[in-house]
Amino acid sequence: MTVIGTLYIDKCPTEPRIPLYLLVAGAVYGFGLLLLPLRFLSVKLTFCLEMILCLFSFCWFTAGIMWVFSIYQKDPRDCDEIVYKFTFGILLFEYIFLAFIPAIVCLCSCCISFLSANLSCAEAKKAVNIPTCAKTAKTPRLFSPKSANKSAKCPNLPACAKAARAANLAAFEKLRQSAARRPTDTRAEKTRLLLEES
Repeated sequence: MTVIGTLYIDKCPTEPRIPLYLLVAGAVYGFGLLLLPLRFLSVKLTFCLEMILCLFSFCWFTAGIMWVFSIYQKDPRDCDEIVYKFTFGILLFEYIFLAFIPAIVCLCSCCISFLSANLSCAEAKKAVNIPTCAKTAKTPRLFSPKSANKSAKCPNLPACAKAARAANLAAFEKLRQSAARRPTDTRAEKTRLLLEES
């Protein structure tokens, strides 16, 4: 980028900032590569410099898009084709790359949350030792404030919530007592303490 920007610095009179864009963008990317060995010496300094470079690169990218696409429709462009097409291709590649980053981040976060939800359910079943066969043991029904309101005839919601919490604690205690408890398992105890606190 820097080489093409330097060689064709005066070859685009319609928009003279296009070769300048290539020159500065190439220098910024080169400086970013020089920061990689510095990471071993000072992580915080490197992080700060990388954030400054990222912000500058984004602003410079935006300016480059405005300069290149402003002369896209002009018929006699009066700009060297190598400079213009090279800059156009670089900007297009960066634009596509920037568009795919949020999509990849969303996809990865969805996969991670799905996997962690499945693992946490499996860990919870192991922690309480809930039998998998429905014929051997019945899991007690958990109560909500609405069901507590029907059963306890509570006129106000906070009392119903307390009644539902007490019913859930009783169901949890019944489950804990009926299951064979492992000596190293403390998750069930932590869950019970959390339920009591709330």
